[in-house]
Amino acid sequence: MVNKKLFILVVLFLTMVSALHAGFVTLGNRYIEVWVHDDTGRFIIKTINGDPGNKNDDYKYLTTKDSPPTSYTTIAMDDGSDIYKFGSDDGDFVKKPYRHGKKVITIWEVDKVQITQTITIVKGKTTQREDSIKIRYDILNKSGDEKKVGVRIMMDTAIGDSSDFPFTVSGYGIIKNERELRNGTMAKFFYCYDNAKKPKIQTVWSLFSPGLMSPDRIIFANWRKLSENAWKYSVDKGASFKRSLFGSPDSAVALYFETRRIRPSQSLNIGISYGIHGAKTIVGQKWGVTIDSEQEVLESRTFSISADIKNLSKIELENCVIKLIIPAQLTLSGVKKADQAKYLIRKFKKIKPGERNRMTWIMLTKTGILGDFEYQININGSYKGIIYSASTKKKVSVVKFKKKTIVKNVIKKGPTDINLTRINKIVTELNLADKLTQNHMNALNRIIKQLMEGENDNLYSMQQFKHDWQQIEQYLKLFDKIDKRITK
Repeated sequence: MVNKKLFILVVLFLTMVSALHAGFVTLGNRYIEVWVHDDTGRFIIKTINGDPGNKNDDYKYLTTKDSPPTSYTTIAMDDGSDIYKFGSDDGDFVKKPYRHGKKVITIWEVDKVQITQTITIVKGKTTQREDSIKIRYDILNKSGDEKKVGVRIMMDTAIGDSSDFPFTVSGYGIIKNERELRNGTMAKFFYCYDNAKKPKIQTVWSLFSPGLMSPDRIIFANWRKLSENAWKYSVDKGASFKRSLFGSPDSAVALYFETRRIRPSQSLNIGISYGIHGAKTIVGQKWGVTIDSEQEVLESRTFSISADIKNLSKIELENCVIKLIIPAQLTLSGVKKADQAKYLIRKFKKIKPGERNRMTWIMLTKTGILGDFEYQININGSYKGIIYSASTKKKVSVVKFKKKTIVKNVIKKGPTDINLTRINKIVTELNLADKLTQNHMNALNRIIKQLMEGENDNLYSMQQFKHDWQQIEQYLKLFDKIDKRITK
């Protein structure tokens, strides 16, 4: 009798799961899963086991779970005068969503421009586990004329059952109102937490992928307002994530890739990733501390360590000291050896109840020193002579730098001419491969835009390529000096 009941329950469960997945092409592993809607190509992202060390993030939605999905991608043409929703009746499917190995591919076309959406599971930058979803678009101009095409990826974000939560961006802290960030002021990553005070679920957006263009700007706003304005949107800075005075908060994010010229038979390649954040958070008697960095970094390259410190108490803490303790194998970038200890410490005379401070250190790995190394953050603050402390640690793996050969191959045995897409890939891949600082990235992105949007011929001569490469080297030298001044 018991076995019969168990059998019935199992059948019911499998039936429910089957019904839930009906109308979707799915892709997943033990960490994360994505469902791509058959009729629209839109998608839903949810965790399976998420972070293995955190039971709180198991089986949680990272976008809203409505069907059809409420996240969608906009294709803009001619400076945004013509707007189309990817996967809609505005255009035609060349191929509806289908599994191809470890990818879900959707091909859709409008006005002789073919857009291929490829969704894959990739390693998270802060975890090195396959717990992030990469969303990529390849836009091919199939017409005989030049086209100007832009893309907006609008994500109706969720953390579990909640769609009311703030975003966290390095250099800006918590964003809980409408805000726009443009290229040159954006970090590599931004984050979402289900609870800013005591986060149980943490996610991260990675804006830079090798070989792909990164967003030109980001808008954080109310989902319905973004949804009803598929391309052009006027940011009301400081407005809440509510649609109206009496509405409930519903946050969303729109990532813009501005319109660019695409010549006949040429393509534009863009993408982002979104998944589990590998930050380590502790909650003490008075302090809340979150530290994060990339899990894996290259030798002889820079990377950042960030700490988010919050006074959780109802008292004002005084003489607060935040100290980063690093192993001998790491050093502060651009800081003399004699000054290292001084710049590893941040001091605050007072930190008020509920006050949050975020700080970042730019680190440099040493050539030939490989392996796993641990760094530590210590926090102290006092009240009426009593010292309140907190401490947490995190590991980072330093791996060997395998130099990209793409430029060598181009110069040594490449064709006489190189198309603009190839140039774009070269610059972007080196940008990521070298783990450059944000200022370097901004400079390189500006050069990419000049290459992609300039009045150049469709094909690049080798002489022109070498000239542009010299320009890039000049930018690197210039921004390296600026970085050192900023760090000091």
